[in-house]
Amino acid sequence: MNRRVVGALVGAIGALVVAGSTFMTWFGGRQPDEIPLAQLIQGSNAGSTSDFWGSIAAALGIVGAVGLLGTLLRSRFLLALGWLVGAATVGLLWVMLTIGDHMTDDDPGGGVWLSIAGLAVLLIGLVVMGPRRDAVEAPLSVFDGDPPQ
Repeated sequence: MNRRVVGALVGAIGALVVAGSTFMTWFGGRQPDEIPLAQLIQGSNAGSTSDFWGSIAAALGIVGAVGLLGTLLRSRFLLALGWLVGAATVGLLWVMLTIGDHMTDDDPGGGVWLSIAGLAVLLIGLVVMGPRRDAVEAPLSVFDGDPPQ
């Protein structure tokens, strides 16, 4: 197995851990499907949501899907995009809850720590993958006579 395959598999594990964190409690003992996406950009408590696609659980699920697609295609861009979505979701939610004084005295919850660990594993997978080393060079037979100088 080469570096790209190992890095892609490690990245997929990280992306699946981030997606799996949606099944644990997050801030204030709430599930991610109870925290609206609007709370990522508003300092106030945006209430609760009953729609999966309007919650942060959708963003974390997208991280898992993009991570799996990036693994299948062995694409650093897709894995990095998944990492960026996950890091932005967790980071913005944490900042907005801190700004709006909605942080409870409790620990953030297992889901937050699990998603941060998954993001770290995803980042390790990106580093292990490394850049592509498939340099395409034209064979000398395409040039008539001497190659260009």
